[in-house]
Amino acid sequence: MTGIKTGYATITATALDGSDVEASCEVRVVNAVESITISDNYVSMFVGDTEKLKVTIRPANATFKTATWSSSDTSVAIVDDKGVITALKAGTATITAEAQDNSGKKVICAVAVYERVPATSITLQDKSLTMVAGEEKIVQIVLNPTTSTDKVTWSTDNPGVATVNKTSGRITARSTGKAYITVMTDSGKTATVEVTVIGLNMTSLTLEQYTTYPYPLEVEGATNTVKWSIDKPQVAVVTNGYISTRAVGNATITAIVNGRKLTCRLKVTAIS
Repeated sequence: MTGIKTGYATITATALDGSDVEASCEVRVVNAVESITISDNYVSMFVGDTEKLKVTIRPANATFKTATWSSSDTSVAIVDDKGVITALKAGTATITAEAQDNSGKKVICAVAVYERVPATSITLQDKSLTMVAGEEKIVQIVLNPTTSTDKVTWSTDNPGVATVNKTSGRITARSTGKAYITVMTDSGKTATVEVTVIGLNMTSLTLEQYTTYPYPLEVEGATNTVKWSIDKPQVAVVTNGYISTRAVGNATITAIVNGRKLTCRLKVTAIS
């Protein structure tokens, strides 16, 4: 029997002894699958996880464009007709995707399933941070036990002040104020870092000589004592953020709080 083109045909065999006995068979001619590839040849999972595999069947005009899925050990992992694997218990299994046209084309994925190890606690490298707007930082974490398989998720209570990437934990300071960044493990353990974002209310200022500016420099967001200094005291002096100019020139005023330095450029001009 030779297939000529795709479609259905009925093949009938009739006895030649005059009895008119006959038998028939319905035949379908298809475009056969020539190759089948899979998205992953190896998958590592934890009990309860799901993972979706994808197959690519060629040629594009193959009659059967989906595969038949099976698992070598359904007590370890099962797979549905969409290629979604569900891990059931620790062990190994082989997932097979086979062409549906009896061409014999198939591909496998080895699956290793592990038991979960929940975290009993989580520790952060920093309990508090002082940042300036635009700055980024990642706080290191330690899970106990160190063999824990838990993943962590990050969140912020004040995204207007500081945002955090929910998976990487990268903190970005947005504006002055305070925010609390929390990390939570899959098993529900949490830890929090206090983020204070600070900034000067002015970063540049021009004043005339022999002037005491009525509005002080302030470190917005600061809750601790601010230490003030100026690199050219002959140009101006600064006391608790209040500036009194002396001579014509340029100077830099520095505010230090929680170990962070903020600067304001000062230009003093001659009296007009």
